[in-house]
Amino acid sequence: MNEKVQQFMAKVDFVTEKCNIVPEFMDYAVDFMKKPVISCIPALINKITSKFSFVTIALFAVFYIVYCLKNMVISFFFESGPSGMAFGLAVAAVVITLLSIYVIYKTMGIFDSIIASSRCRISSLNIFSIMVLFFQVMAIVSFIGGIYMAFNFKYFLFLVYGVIGAIFFFLLALYNSVPEEFAVVQDENASAGEDFTAITTFAIKVSLRLIPIIIFVVPIIGIVNCIPEIFTSYVQSSGDSNYLDIGSMIASMTMLGGFLLVGLIPLIAYIYYLISYVSLDIIRALLSLPQKLDELKK
Repeated sequence: MNEKVQQFMAKVDFVTEKCNIVPEFMDYAVDFMKKPVISCIPALINKITSKFSFVTIALFAVFYIVYCLKNMVISFFFESGPSGMAFGLAVAAVVITLLSIYVIYKTMGIFDSIIASSRCRISSLNIFSIMVLFFQVMAIVSFIGGIYMAFNFKYFLFLVYGVIGAIFFFLLALYNSVPEEFAVVQDENASAGEDFTAITTFAIKVSLRLIPIIIFVVPIIGIVNCIPEIFTSYVQSSGDSNYLDIGSMIASMTMLGGFLLVGLIPLIAYIYYLISYVSLDIIRALLSLPQKLDELKK
């Protein structure tokens, strides 16, 4: 190798060494999520939300029932109105709330055992480090975006949604920083098929871990949306007469009532997990078949 080539390679090495600062900084951002003070946050949040998620659903149900009964009273002052429908939705809210609370009580403990079971192998954990960094960036974007939207559109709830989104992405970053807690272990001998099943299983388990948070937060969002509706009369004026905007009232009651169905998510998620995991077990068995056949031949 002549002198000019050596000089050129020295410059290339110098530049690449300087560029290494970027991945090193990113590695620090990933390692930061593994610090004990930070890594304990998911367990704390999961414990709180698992214990109190049914409380937020019950609290939202109270607001929603008051809202329906208020609409029923208002409709009595008009010749035609959704008085019967409002009462029916209020009764349905009670039934759905009781069912949702029972489902949550019976199914929430199942997810912890599911997540800890079914150990999977993956050839490298680097994909999780990449996802940690990605979700960190998304958390920052969500927070800044919420602030911008709130000031730009003069609507405070955009800030609330931005904060919720930032917390959501931050939690995803935390989950991806500790794949071993989801029974995913590194094994350099793992095949590409095992990598696929490990990543897919991890994604399913993370979705199960998010369920307590979802059924804790969604009713709170419902309460925030329900409070203004309690003070809405839906009475419109046309000349000297007043009339009830039945369409808007029914649409609003139906939309807000949907928040109660969040309590049934654990049962739906459990059924989804069973179907998904049976499929993954079949794929895993098919992928391991050639190896087992080779072992039998030996």
